[in-house]
Amino acid sequence: MVSSGVPVINTLINALNVLEMMARADREWLGISELAFQLRLNKSTVLRILATFESQGYVEQDPKTKEFRLTIKLFELGSNVLARTDLIREARPYLKKLESVTGETVHLAVLDDGEAVYVDKVEGEQSIQMYSRIGRRSPVHCTGVGKVLLAFRSDEEIAAIIAKRGLRRFTSNTITSMSKLLENLAQIRREGVAFDDEEHEEGIRCVAAPIYDHAGEVVASLSLTVPAFRMSREKAREMVGLVKGTADAISARLGWTRSHQPSGGGVQ
Repeated sequence: MVSSGVPVINTLINALNVLEMMARADREWLGISELAFQLRLNKSTVLRILATFESQGYVEQDPKTKEFRLTIKLFELGSNVLARTDLIREARPYLKKLESVTGETVHLAVLDDGEAVYVDKVEGEQSIQMYSRIGRRSPVHCTGVGKVLLAFRSDEEIAAIIAKRGLRRFTSNTITSMSKLLENLAQIRREGVAFDDEEHEEGIRCVAAPIYDHAGEVVASLSLTVPAFRMSREKAREMVGLVKGTADAISARLGWTRSHQPSGGGVQ
C-alpha cells in the first residue's frame, strides 16, 4: 500500500522493473531467460510483459536470436519530459556556447539514487568515443560531474551514497579510499570546481562546476570533457574560469542570487 492508501499493481511494478533493467543493461539486446533470472521472475511472466510492450511499440524482438531491445519510443517520452524542465531549457544555450568556444564536449548531470545521470550533452567538434550519453548513469566518486554533485551533500548523505554504491576502481587514478575522497570533496567545496583526472576513463579529463537553483542548492553539475592528450593538468586548470563562469550563468537563469559575482570567464 502507498501512503495514500491506494494499493499498488504488482504486475505493473514487474513490467517497470523489466524496462529499467533493459535501459540500464550494458548490452543492447537481452533474452527472456536473462531478464527472468536477474529479476527473479518466471520466464512466462517476462514473456507476457515483453509481448505487451512490443504490441505498444516500446520493445522490438530480433527474429533470429529472439532477444529484445528497447525502441526509441521511451527516449521520445523522456525527451519530452526533459524538454519541459527549467534546467534543460535554461542550460542548453550555455552548453552550446561553451562547446562552440572550446570545441569540446559539454555535459549536464543531476544526482539520482546516488549516481550522476547525464540529462544533456553537446558533442564537441573533435569529440571521441566515450562512456557518456544522455540518460546514462555514472559513479559519483570518480567523475567530475559526480564529485560536484556529491561534494555539496550533507555528511550523512555522502556516507549513505558511498555505503550503497561503493568506491569501485575504474582506472589507476580512481579514488578508492573514503578518507581521500572526503579530502577531495572538501577541496571541491572550497574551490567550487572538480577535476576528473582519468579517474573513470583512461585518456579522459574533465573540469566540472556546480549549478545552483534559486534557493542556493546544487541541483546539477556542468562539465567540460576533453581527451587527455588535448588537455594536460595545467590546461585543465586554465579552463576553470570558463567552466565556473558558465555554470554560474546557468545558475543565474535559475534564480540564483548569491551575493558574490559569477566566477567570470564563462560564456554569457
